[in-house]
Amino acid sequence: MVETPTLLVFIATSLALAATPGPTMLLALTNGIAGGLRRAAWGIAGATLASLLLIGAVALGLGTLLAASQTVFEVLRVAGVGYLVWLGVKLWRDRPVGLAEQTAEALKRHSGGGFAADDAGAKTLAASASASASASASASASASASASASVWPECRRAFVRSATVQLFNPKALLFFSAFLPQFVDAARPQAAQYAELALVFTGLDLCVMLAYASAGMQAVRLLTARGLRAINRGCAAFMFILAAALALFRRGPA
Repeated sequence: MVETPTLLVFIATSLALAATPGPTMLLALTNGIAGGLRRAAWGIAGATLASLLLIGAVALGLGTLLAASQTVFEVLRVAGVGYLVWLGVKLWRDRPVGLAEQTAEALKRHSGGGFAADDAGAKTLAASASASASASASASASASASASASVWPECRRAFVRSATVQLFNPKALLFFSAFLPQFVDAARPQAAQYAELALVFTGLDLCVMLAYASAGMQAVRLLTARGLRAINRGCAAFMFILAAALALFRRGPA
């Protein structure tokens, strides 16, 4: 096990690093905007699994292989740049809808045919009131059913996108290769220490991603479609910046 003073330093450092906006954090934010907690949770699960795989690779010595192989590094770097650019384009072109707009559209769709008019006077008014309540309930039920029908493919995409962003970022593996060994005591069993550090880092990272996702969910409630699109395009621009930084990234001499 990692000694307590070392673990406390690791926790503080990891929290500061996790809070820094990166591609997985931006995806958590936009998943929260586009699909709520369920989609965001699947994206967070994908990013967390990818981080655990990368840390496992470091523990097995694959980080050293990446550091030694220019070809492997370049393949991962080019793939990572391309994927970040593709995600940026998707976010830029996306058209998120605020909660108020979603509710108004659902009500309009289900009451668009109007209420059948007849000559029954008061009876018609009562029927109209009943139909209005029914239309509202039907709109909510239909929106819920529609969301349930389409949620699983979107959740799967969120999982794959977040995992892919993390796995195809060679800087992430190099970072773990340089960062984690500083907190591992080579004189003690290393597997347990890597496992403990992995759980702590991914746990902190998960909490920060949940905070980003929650911010996205609050934005849906408070902002109009125009405001949400501005957030999406801001995230897209940041994706392009991250892609450019990765494209220009060069390792120092081994």
